[in-house]
Amino acid sequence: MDSFGGISATAIAIAVASIPDAMPVVLSIVLTIGAKMMASQKGLVKSLSSVETLGSITYIASDKTGTLTKNEMAVTRFLANGQVYNVEGNGYTPIGDFIRDDGTPSDPKDYQRFLETV
Repeated sequence: MDSFGGISATAIAIAVASIPDAMPVVLSIVLTIGAKMMASQKGLVKSLSSVETLGSITYIASDKTGTLTKNEMAVTRFLANGQVYNVEGNGYTPIGDFIRDDGTPSDPKDYQRFLETV
């Protein structure tokens, strides 16, 4: 979207938003702009509500293998506070430790908040 079109759409949305009854219209405009931006980067958008859901995502967990074949998803690496940690152990066995990617010992307080939110 060119800058003039973006500025115009934003100005119209703000003008319409000043009327409380127009909130569904403004929401539809904003979601449509988001869907168009995703489509321009080859993202497939089935419905506008999916764009809204994607906007609220905090964590993404993905697994190349294991989830479909074994019905298990195990964390092997994670990023917390700008540091990558490798997870020792295998599968759901609660044995192992978190080792920094550079090999230095890890301090649990560095990633404790991350573990609590997941």
